Amino acid sequence: MMLKNLFFIILCVFLFCFSLCTASGDTAPAIAAPDLKIIDVQMISPDTLGIGIAIRYPENCPRSANRTVTCTAIINNVSVIRTFDITALTPEPENKVTIGLDQANNTDSTTPLRINLSDEHIPRFIGNIDFFLSAVATCDGGQASKEQNKQVVIPLPVVVLHGYVTAIDLSFGLIPGVEPIEIKGYPAMNTDAPSGSSSANSNMYRIGFYEYAYRPLSDALNKAGYTVSGSGEDRYVTLWDPRDPNISYSSLSYATPDNLRHDFSRVYQDVIEHSYASKFNIIGHSTGGLIARFWADQNPDVISRIITVGTPHEGICRFYEEPFSQKYSSKKDYTEKELRYNNSPNLITWFVPRWDDAVQYSSRQGPDPVWNNTFDYGYPNADYYLIYKQTNTKTDKDVRINLRPDQQWYDEEIANRTYGNGDGFVYDQSAAARITGPAESSTFHRIAVAATKNHEQLCADENVIAEILTCLADKDP
Repeated sequence: MMLKNLFFIILCVFLFCFSLCTASGDTAPAIAAPDLKIIDVQMISPDTLGIGIAIRYPENCPRSANRTVTCTAIINNVSVIRTFDITALTPEPENKVTIGLDQANNTDSTTPLRINLSDEHIPRFIGNIDFFLSAVATCDGGQASKEQNKQVVIPLPVVVLHGYVTAIDLSFGLIPGVEPIEIKGYPAMNTDAPSGSSSANSNMYRIGFYEYAYRPLSDALNKAGYTVSGSGEDRYVTLWDPRDPNISYSSLSYATPDNLRHDFSRVYQDVIEHSYASKFNIIGHSTGGLIARFWADQNPDVISRIITVGTPHEGICRFYEEPFSQKYSSKKDYTEKELRYNNSPNLITWFVPRWDDAVQYSSRQGPDPVWNNTFDYGYPNADYYLIYKQTNTKTDKDVRINLRPDQQWYDEEIANRTYGNGDGFVYDQSAAARITGPAESSTFHRIAVAATKNHEQLCADENVIAEILTCLADKDP
């Protein structure tokens, strides 16, 4: 009995010592969580979302272990979960490495972190897209990283339509003090050519005027996340501005419905090919706002919102001066050259003022020769934001003119005029469409801005630019 007890005691001691040795042996410690950071998330091509990360695994992560990053997001109401194998891209897992993005947005290490929106059956965008992307990194046998989150904003593309002054001045040489800029694809300008010379290249002049009137707006849009086309054909684009010849017209003689429909199809095709949007926004300066309204009427469900800046929605009294009515010898001449240019009506009739007291006849009164020829398409199929100058700048409110003896056209001189508020060219009631325009609503907004610049430079005014950015960021009604 004593021997049995002794044997039992020895056995217990042996087992206890064995367990101590096992517990204090050289077993591998648990693999800690990797260190993960999302650097950036952007559209890198018309249908592909690129993700850039920085990652480092703990030193005891086996090089043979599988290493992955799982990304989740809800994009345009579609849930997306993608797991990327990054084992081959982290051959030395203990060293920090950046992976993903590129196509000009950089980061690299052969960039596998991409989500094709078409493959995920995500609908094309009809508004600004705003979502959070989450990422978690893992290693076989190790702990998962802390979840990392990144807000992603993809703005709906914007087309900036320039005004009539930009178009009509193309052949008049350089603006004093405004340096033209060289852009690939445009021929060099003959800066020695006299003003008005046909040898002065109009494309380069347009770029010079762009610097003067539109560069500050384009820069602000770019800073807000809008991207212009770059060197890569597949780059994601959200901004078309007056530098793009596809959205430039040379004169109002060109601005007939057929030509404008052609322009629209070209611009819309660009939007479809270079973004994931099926709609776009328009910023229309002056005449550009009228063209935007025409496009909206002709193309339902394609334009999301129209922001007009100093647009003569109700016409301008300057219609009765050069370069409008006074360059024509008669109503017949006007009709043939403008209203029926190439057998098609022309948008110049949009400039005929529509308020009752805009025109008064000092003698030889009669019906206005062009009043019934107005070319108006209303405010269809879009959300409208009408920006106009609030401060008091002397602007034609009404004019007093004479008709010729046959009452078929105007005398060469305006007899008298009175002034109201505006931007120096467009009467504020016209820019706000207060005469025949609709009432305020969830889709129609009148916005008075204390601008310091006048008509031709409204899109370069910092207060106007701030309001434009607010309108673009406005939640869909």
